[in-house]
Amino acid sequence: MKFKIYAVGSNQFLSDEIRNAVRFILGSRIPIFNCVTSELINCLDGLVYICNQSQFPLVKKLIPKDKIVILNSTPTSQFYVQVAAIPTGSDVYVFNNKTAYINTLINDCHKRGIRGVNFLPLPYTELPPSQVQDMLSKAHYIIGVDYLLSENVLLSPPYIKFLRYDTVLIKAHRVGSVISACKIITKVNDYLKLGNSRKLSQLFELLDSTTDTDSLYKMYRTLSLLCEHLRSKSKGNSIIDKSTLIQIIPEKIDI
Repeated sequence: MKFKIYAVGSNQFLSDEIRNAVRFILGSRIPIFNCVTSELINCLDGLVYICNQSQFPLVKKLIPKDKIVILNSTPTSQFYVQVAAIPTGSDVYVFNNKTAYINTLINDCHKRGIRGVNFLPLPYTELPPSQVQDMLSKAHYIIGVDYLLSENVLLSPPYIKFLRYDTVLIKAHRVGSVISACKIITKVNDYLKLGNSRKLSQLFELLDSTTDTDSLYKMYRTLSLLCEHLRSKSKGNSIIDKSTLIQIIPEKIDI
């Protein structure tokens, strides 16, 4: 069964991040297409749409809820280990375009026992440029999502010229949570099951009405291949295991 999966993000960078996270979960054999929320009207031919929580209200305006899966992204364990190693009492600036995610990241650090540093929100799109400049010029430690702490935003004008020479950047590489992985796999398997059930029904109908030996053999081969395909799809635990492992050692997982 041919179907399209769309990774929907508010911009291209976020769409890429979601797409990569889903590829870790499903592997590279199932094609996943990018879609920016503002262009969703041009991507209505999908069967599954994967987005984050903030984009769900916008996506559901055009896409039926039963086709949408919310991807809860979480930084890998490596990120929290690096943040925990920051000297006690240090000021740690949390760089993001929105205060809401900054608060989420700080709360996640607190839940993991990282309370000995001073987290200072730096929502660069919500503050006056002069205040952003002042905060960046003071920051010795900056944490945030990896694509923001790169040439895409922070390490490009105008922000890069305000950074100290000794600023330490701790980048959060985000991956899909295990719960999200289960939801995505379940949704994809539901469509695969539906498509394969239809193929089986069509083949059985043909078998009932066919007496030609060559045709019967070809249908037998098709049934054998389909059964083998179903058996391979039933091995879902390895995918769940992979989704768990990438939160710990993402660079070691082969997708």
